[in-house]
Amino acid sequence: LGHPLAMWRLSRIYLEGQFKQEKNLKEVLKWLKRAVAAAIPIRPDPLYELARFYEPEANCPLVIPDVQYAFELYK
Repeated sequence: LGHPLAMWRLSRIYLEGQFKQEKNLKEVLKWLKRAVAAAIPIRPDPLYELARFYEPEANCPLVIPDVQYAFELYK
């Protein structure tokens, strides 16, 4: 349960509806947030992916845009 890249990959499965899974934005965000909490510096993929959801251009109905938080994740 502590492998950030596995959590990130699971979020991608829900985002794209792979492996016969229904697309589920709520699950995407849940797994991305968990992946970010356990992220490692050499693989920042989860941080980048979550940051994109917090940009105003994302128009994600489950996330309040927060440019500063997105910027922190991009660092």
